[in-house]
Amino acid sequence: MKQIKLIVWDLDETFWDGTLSEEGITIDSQKVELVKELTNRGIINSISSKNDFDKVKFELEKIGIWNYFVFPKIGWYSKGNAIDETVKQMGLRAENVLFIDDNHLNLTEVEKVVKGINCIHPKMLKDLSLMFDVEGKNDVSHSRLKQYQLIEEKCTQRKHYETDIEFLRSCNIKILVEKVSITDIERIHELINRTNQLNFTKKRISYSDLQELVKKCDSYKVSALDDYGDYGVVGFYSLSENRRKLDHFLFSCRTINLGIEQFLYNKLGEPELELVGEVAVNLESDFKPDWIKVIDNPIVDTEKKEKNGNRLNKILFKGGCDLSQMNFYLNSDNNIHEETNFVTESNLSIHSEHTSILLGKTDFSPEFPYLPKESFETKFFDPDFDYIVYSVLMDYTQDIYVNTNGDIIPFGGYGKKIELVDKEHFVQEKMSKFYKEYENIGHIKVEDFMSNLNEILCRIPSGVKIILINGAEVEPSKSYEKGCVERHVLFNKAVDEFCEKNKDRVKLLDVRKYVKNQDDLTDNIRHYKRNIYKQLADELAVIINVSTKNGNTNLIYYKEKIKNKIFSFFG
Repeated sequence: MKQIKLIVWDLDETFWDGTLSEEGITIDSQKVELVKELTNRGIINSISSKNDFDKVKFELEKIGIWNYFVFPKIGWYSKGNAIDETVKQMGLRAENVLFIDDNHLNLTEVEKVVKGINCIHPKMLKDLSLMFDVEGKNDVSHSRLKQYQLIEEKCTQRKHYETDIEFLRSCNIKILVEKVSITDIERIHELINRTNQLNFTKKRISYSDLQELVKKCDSYKVSALDDYGDYGVVGFYSLSENRRKLDHFLFSCRTINLGIEQFLYNKLGEPELELVGEVAVNLESDFKPDWIKVIDNPIVDTEKKEKNGNRLNKILFKGGCDLSQMNFYLNSDNNIHEETNFVTESNLSIHSEHTSILLGKTDFSPEFPYLPKESFETKFFDPDFDYIVYSVLMDYTQDIYVNTNGDIIPFGGYGKKIELVDKEHFVQEKMSKFYKEYENIGHIKVEDFMSNLNEILCRIPSGVKIILINGAEVEPSKSYEKGCVERHVLFNKAVDEFCEKNKDRVKLLDVRKYVKNQDDLTDNIRHYKRNIYKQLADELAVIINVSTKNGNTNLIYYKEKIKNKIFSFFG
């Protein structure tokens, strides 16, 4: 199989046991968890089922999974035509789609109608989560699901307009074109190597070669948003040194039929472009999309700001990548900037929120691969934020390493050494050297932690309010986390005292109110089930006066610099 981007599920005797319209059904919890896991990998799920729509929706809402599916085709009609329509609506290629059904006649029909699609019987599901083709890429914030939910909503609204052009003009489509920076490389590399339908040159490129290309040539990223939401970074182009030829010109399949590629090609003066292979859109010089507007600010949309009549609040999230799950539930009109952990080429998950790093007590060293230079780049002390939401869990978790000069580095956690899975042997050598030169003295002392919090509060501009996120006090199942609960209790008490002492500026988002037992945890004591993040988001929305989804808000949203995030032991 090709890389799978969409899985279409039959329901009766496939997703669940039994037949909904006859003897009733039994939910298979493993299938439910599989859909959630696939979504966390950025793989989208849909439905093709001969059933009653309302009954299906009721059953899936009852187990909290209805919103994990997009473009469901539920009714008494041909599955081949239904799935063909779904693939086209989502702008995908059939070879990137997997259909699962227990009925061999349905499998045969779909294979004939949707040429190139992958079809399997549910008996093969036991191996599905391990297959390389559905490995996906970490997307715990469900950004891909949200993007396709936007497309689904637009398809629904399109029916109210007589022509596509009329509908597109109503969408208020905007694009932002910016030079590619080092923090964009991960996303651009993914676009180059995953995009086919709107990749006009089909030039694949390695991560290191892309870094060099960005340094030498005029290279730009393209972001898009409209009245339905934010699409994020959806395009990339690179011009040769004389700016007369496009070496790269590509866009995410999510932008198919928006006209962005044609609009931008016209705006660039129609430079030379060597087409390779088939593309979903032919660039035509006489086609002039007039429904797209170029904006020059990634945050503020002036028209909306004036319409709302309110000053924009700005919120900084600093902490682990699990915060993105909480942000998922905040209304998509919130102005949020995330600084969470990211992944290096050496497959190390980098945290930069320890109080020692924030205060500059840890220095950047090119000899130490664990903390690259961008770890120390932060907007934490910028005066233009209204709220800082800060998880202090790395102080609860990371060990402190000290060398003979007294230099300190927060690293790892609970005494566990990081074992690199890395092709570059020199990085492993640096890590071995680090372990020889630095002594592990355990966690930061609680009194030093309190001192750091006080110093941080003094440095943050007086008009900025702080919301601290503490830790759970539930015994985890992992042996390497033995004893961590006692530490969480000790540090939570310190955070309680700090918040009480500075209650005019500091509020507590208390995890203890929601995480009650092991069932609320996932892979470690710092990661929780999704319903916990929903409850935390609800409380946070009250504290900082924003709304959650389906609520009202006067804030404008555009996410900045969201790097690749993964859950790992140090995630």
